[in-house]
Amino acid sequence: MRFQIGTASLKRNIRFLPYVFTEHGALMAAVLLGLVVGMPKITVTRQPALGMRRRLKGMFSLFREPRALRLGLAVALPNALSYGTSLAAPSYLARVHHLSLATSSASVAIAKLTAMIIGGLSMGYLLSRAVAPRLLFTVMAVVGLAAQALLFLPARGIALATVALVVWLFAFGGMTGGAMTLLPSVTRDPNRAGSASGLVNQFISLASFAAPSTWLALHDGPQYVLLAAGCLGVSALALPSSHHPG
Repeated sequence: MRFQIGTASLKRNIRFLPYVFTEHGALMAAVLLGLVVGMPKITVTRQPALGMRRRLKGMFSLFREPRALRLGLAVALPNALSYGTSLAAPSYLARVHHLSLATSSASVAIAKLTAMIIGGLSMGYLLSRAVAPRLLFTVMAVVGLAAQALLFLPARGIALATVALVVWLFAFGGMTGGAMTLLPSVTRDPNRAGSASGLVNQFISLASFAAPSTWLALHDGPQYVLLAAGCLGVSALALPSSHHPG
């Protein structure tokens, strides 16, 4: 009987799949059009052409920049933590709070949307006021760890867990935004900020690749919190100062 009900529900949901894909495609097209129209005009200065050997040498020379490597580690671990939290939270909240997976997933989606709006505006304001990136990162790491504890050590129901998820995503945005302002200061040549950004993104890719197998292997709330504490602690220690090495 339970299988029949599940099959009927699945058939009902399949009917809406074409509309879902159509709406998603329309939204992506609108975003792409907005990016093309709103792209600022940038004057590009032509640089002398470099051979492949010199390009590879310049790329690998970044691995001799310890501050760039530290920034990559400091940014990658919160990204992996955020990715892992997004993967583990729906099923964990559904199991702990006795909810359907659809309800817990909706709570996670609402939290993400709210945090993106609040976090983007507030972090832009703070960074425009020249708040020290290291101070901002440390404060947001502490706030993020407290939010992780409220999220994965539930005591007051799904409402508090949703608020905790909003706070965590807000803190994650603050950490990422504050850390990335250090890009021009992590290499001896400030003009290599673009190359340093590419290196940081590679660190993020590697950490995100390891995130699913790590977070989905955990099932207990304290395990998630301890892992979050380790990631945020290492990130805070690895973050370089804003002092330029040159």
